[in-house]
Amino acid sequence: MDDSTTLIVLKKTKLGETDLIINGFSEQGFQIRAVAKGARKPGSKLGVHLELYSQTRVLVSKGRSLGIITEAQTVRSNESCRSDVLHSAGAAAIVELLDKISADSVADARLFALVCEALRSIGDVSDGSVRMITAAALLKIASQSGVRPSLKECVFCGDTMASQLRGNAQVAFSCSQGGVICDCCLSEIVEQGYTQIDPQLVEWAEVLITGRFKDLERHELLCNGEELCDDLGQILLEWTREWIRFHLVSRLKSLDFLLSFR
Repeated sequence: MDDSTTLIVLKKTKLGETDLIINGFSEQGFQIRAVAKGARKPGSKLGVHLELYSQTRVLVSKGRSLGIITEAQTVRSNESCRSDVLHSAGAAAIVELLDKISADSVADARLFALVCEALRSIGDVSDGSVRMITAAALLKIASQSGVRPSLKECVFCGDTMASQLRGNAQVAFSCSQGGVICDCCLSEIVEQGYTQIDPQLVEWAEVLITGRFKDLERHELLCNGEELCDDLGQILLEWTREWIRFHLVSRLKSLDFLLSFR
């Protein structure tokens, strides 16, 4: 029996002379690996609908080890995500994280809509906003996967950090403990693994996690402060990498590349 689903194309691997193995994340929230026969042939009707980062409706029949994609139709091409190195690097970091966390077959359908919107946003924003939107997407995926940093309350006592975040003094943050630490708790505990970070970074991280992509795209900084946005996006992305590295995956090669690309 054939199965029909919509998926995000995460990865393509060459198979033989003309075929492809497609790794996709389905709308049901789990990863699919299937063969697209003849997809690399010139003029292939399958290949044109199975571009990286695209959202595609597929019909998959059962094979001996992997499914066989017999039909494919583009729902959203996300062509802008492949238009240049910078936008492609942002999209690649997002799908690489999704690929790694979904490989164990644990289903989470909410990630499908999140990543579809993240890829649309990456394709729509200017060069200066790519790092900021990428950081937002990665933090949202991490939060949806159960590892959201605590940025408004102290991870030890639960008291609000509002007064500290309004000041200019740096704030203690611990990846191992899961978030920010208030001054009172910091003076009483023996916590070696914390770092001091700017309170504006903490507030921006919270905005990226909670804000809708469309609202982030309309933010004054992203619209009118391209150079400043790019610099802040770089800092937030470096911080996001450390959070993901500690809690989810040891390395995202695409993220490393994006951070090194200037």
